[in-house]
Amino acid sequence: MNFSVLKFKVNRRIIAMLGDKNYESYEEALKNCENKNGYENKIISKALKIKTIKFRERLDDNSIVYNIANPNIFALSSLLNELSIDKEILNVLDFGGGNGGHYLEILKINPQLKLRWKVIETSEMVFYISSFSDEFLTFHDDLTRVIEESKTIDVLYTSCTILYTPDPYKFIEIIVNSGAKYIIFNRQSLSKTEGDIIRVQNSLLSWHGSADDKQKDFKDSVIQYPQISVSIKKFEKLVAQKYDILYTFNDNSGLLPEQPNKNLIGKSYVLKLKNT
Repeated sequence: MNFSVLKFKVNRRIIAMLGDKNYESYEEALKNCENKNGYENKIISKALKIKTIKFRERLDDNSIVYNIANPNIFALSSLLNELSIDKEILNVLDFGGGNGGHYLEILKINPQLKLRWKVIETSEMVFYISSFSDEFLTFHDDLTRVIEESKTIDVLYTSCTILYTPDPYKFIEIIVNSGAKYIIFNRQSLSKTEGDIIRVQNSLLSWHGSADDKQKDFKDSVIQYPQISVSIKKFEKLVAQKYDILYTFNDNSGLLPEQPNKNLIGKSYVLKLKNT
């Protein structure tokens, strides 16, 4: 075990016992991260490209049973399956979709679906992952531009991503004003207080992307970035301006495991554009 991983495990134990520090702003939290670019991180992007190749090989290997990494993907799969009854090709925007894994897993579940899938990611991620683009799967680094250029958006899907943006309310507003027929906010960590809860998340590089890969092609290390859990009241007030909440379900997978916090709640939301 390298020193970085050992230090990470020791720190997790300390945080679990004593609690973690809350910050006043994203900028303050970022100053306390070892990597100063937050999630815009070349190390993550390079590792994910390596893991994407193995991920795609497993998906294509019909001799093994493939385990869906994110079971909440079935909420998206069910919605797309229903919408496909009335439309031959569905247009999906995936904000924070990494290597296109959500798209590939959806097709593994429902291979009959026809999808135009646009992943919006960091510039670093797009640089390393865009080689996996094809006729139906493309990668972009500007959410606003993709929305403006999209004639119709059947589903806008985002899982956890807004938690790691410098201004999550800005991105929530962009998404809510996108005109998408349906929106899924998956794996949200939300504050039950009036204010936001801002902390530094510590994770291992090997956790990003598929967790099944053996770490032979890159050295594992600790990755740090700010995480903002926005107020659930403010969040629901923003989305209610233009969307009806079809249903929600509790989901703690977006919470930081090393610090259970009574002021946090994990939820996922499936929304429908009003008057449609």
